[in-house]
Amino acid sequence: MTPQLRYSNKYRRTFAEIVPRFQLLEIEPIFKEIGYTHETPLTVVDVGANGGIWSLALLQHSGPWIGKIHMFEPMEGNLASLRQVMKDGLYGEHVDKLVINEYALSDDKGSVEIHFENDVTGLASIDSGTAHFPMRNIPLDRTRSIKTDRLDTYCAENGIESIDILKIDVEGHELAVLKGAENLFRENRVKAVAYEIGPHQMARRDFYKDFFEFFEQYGYTNLRYREPGWKAMPIPEYRSSLEQFDNVCMRMAVRTEKPVDAPIKERVKAWLKPKLGR
Repeated sequence: MTPQLRYSNKYRRTFAEIVPRFQLLEIEPIFKEIGYTHETPLTVVDVGANGGIWSLALLQHSGPWIGKIHMFEPMEGNLASLRQVMKDGLYGEHVDKLVINEYALSDDKGSVEIHFENDVTGLASIDSGTAHFPMRNIPLDRTRSIKTDRLDTYCAENGIESIDILKIDVEGHELAVLKGAENLFRENRVKAVAYEIGPHQMARRDFYKDFFEFFEQYGYTNLRYREPGWKAMPIPEYRSSLEQFDNVCMRMAVRTEKPVDAPIKERVKAWLKPKLGR
């Protein structure tokens, strides 16, 4: 990618604002949890890849450590944007690391209707015909049929033994994606998960409690995530105040290296110790 393109009107905001924000708030905290030294390249799954900017930020952040990024995006307009970014050379030498899958992940293989408002969209939702925000609602008044599959099936068919980073941003369908990967979680083959929760979950009646218990049963530590100035913070127990129905936020779950029955309070204490100075 030439400096002229990076600083052009077309991509200036991408590199001046969006990529740094993703790196600071979403990507760096993941690496603080999983570590920086890797003998083998990391396997990444980007579910809800949109126009590919999150994966671009990841490669700008830690490209030499990344093996393959398996991207899932069913919307034609977003795929066209992704291909344009690739054609313009923004991924540079890392472009061959991208594996693009033009369908959605869910808890079942088949086809579903997806709701959206524009050809290029960050709001497309399988579960809701409205995007809910604190100050307004956005009607998703267009629909189209898309294909779905399970992440378990995809990994089995493509020889993927483990996933280091699983990012999910699918406007309310996050828990369905996780349930489509239960074999991977049961077999301890996913290291870290970063996912979005918020008002989008209302259409499915999914609560943060469901996410918390999903990860807890497989021995994962649940964490607060994407909070400026803080590394990810362990959540020792579920509380109703953690539910988010008025704002979109991120959460993380990391595979626990200690035995599953190790009290999470010990992990919280270890996290707080350097901050308290004792």
